Amino acid sequence: MRRWPAMAARAIRARGPQFCIVLLAIATLFAVDLARENRVLRTRVRWHIEREIAAAEEVRSLTTPPAETATAAEPAAKPDPAAGEIEADPGVTAVAIRPEAAEWPAIGQRLRGFGWHWSPTYGDYRLHTGIDLRVPVGGEVRAALPGQVVSAGRERLWAHRVVIDHGDGLQTVYAHLSDVQVAAGDRVTAGQILGSVGPPGEAELADGVLLHFEMRQDGHPVDPENYLR
Repeated sequence: MRRWPAMAARAIRARGPQFCIVLLAIATLFAVDLARENRVLRTRVRWHIEREIAAAEEVRSLTTPPAETATAAEPAAKPDPAAGEIEADPGVTAVAIRPEAAEWPAIGQRLRGFGWHWSPTYGDYRLHTGIDLRVPVGGEVRAALPGQVVSAGRERLWAHRVVIDHGDGLQTVYAHLSDVQVAAGDRVTAGQILGSVGPPGEAELADGVLLHFEMRQDGHPVDPENYLR
């Protein structure tokens, strides 16, 4: 009976290199498969971001009227009430949006800010282009600033998402909603309900229920906390 442990030990020592080679091969295959999956997910996210930027630029080009040129020799004529021309009400004259007056889009605990962070979903460090707020399911999401809805619908990576254009190249993005109450082309006011929070899309699936909020200037993400009051 005492010979069996010795025989087993000799067998393990004799076949040790083979076992190590097999384990190393399995670990290599697993690492290669994980890297390939991560690369595919990165490509998908990059494709969606590029598509959104292109769509926003197209909408802006269609909705922005061409600039009117005026010469010093021919100043614009003032409307004549006697001739039936109506002068615009100064109380409703369009004014530039002040980004620093943006309102928080939801009530919740700050989960992640703008910048480089570890992504539990992708398992690596990457640039987080907005802020995440821990909001319970059904929590209301409101427009941070007045503007026009560029897109509103469901996407695989972001669940239901709303993008609003505020003029001067400024946009806000609201992602991981369970439903939306606005549509593309709608004009919204600051504080207007856009929808409610629900299960997240694949981009932040491992983080649980949350609201992902972004601010973009000329297509580039900026830190929303520099503007939220």
